[in-house]
Amino acid sequence: MYLRKMKIEDYDNVYSLWMSCVGIGLNNLDDSKDGIEKFLNRNVYHTFDPAFAIERILEEKNILLDEESQNKKIMNIIRNQHYEQYVKLIPMTKELAHKLFVDFKNDISLFDNKEDFKEYQYEKEKVDLYADSYKEKGYILLAIIYKDEVIGEIRFKNITEESAELGIILKNDNYKNRGLGSYSIIKALDYAKTFLKLKKIILSILPSNTKSIHVFEKNGFKETHEDDKFVWFEKIL
Repeated sequence: MYLRKMKIEDYDNVYSLWMSCVGIGLNNLDDSKDGIEKFLNRNVYHTFDPAFAIERILEEKNILLDEESQNKKIMNIIRNQHYEQYVKLIPMTKELAHKLFVDFKNDISLFDNKEDFKEYQYEKEKVDLYADSYKEKGYILLAIIYKDEVIGEIRFKNITEESAELGIILKNDNYKNRGLGSYSIIKALDYAKTFLKLKKIILSILPSNTKSIHVFEKNGFKETHEDDKFVWFEKIL
């Protein structure tokens, strides 16, 4: 096996690889053969270079990976490079809130009592009040944008000079289990440190919501305590 930079002649094989990977979202324009050729020509030295991904892994000293783990790690790096280009956080507005909630689906894992779960019903009047009401409470709401579409929301509340509580929602199942939530958390932590100048982020999760617990632990959050309803985590920035 040897590594080299991608050529446009590799496109069909690379496209087949992308299609075999869970969580890779493709754009009909940017990820088409013409789109990739333009991208390769703009980024002669570093575009889609598998050696770059492997070098990133080797920089993690004292970590030995079997072949399966290494391949998974490489795909995660490539996916994050894709998200670096297409995912951004911007202040939530009334217009963006409507785009988020018009296709929103409730997540049963966020309900302590499953009998309380009911399907979300979009109501224009309630969404009109949404962003304004949280702004009055001193919350900071950020829309998660992926390829120009609103797919979720980051929420900071109980903000002090040094800390804040973090929350995240994704629009529906189309955007879950693809690494988008995890990458959005990384962006949110950078925002909290760089723009809000915070030193610590706190969050609470239902004990039954094991998927969210795993995602936040993967992003460096440590459990601090558990009360009668939530498990509490924090991360020092």
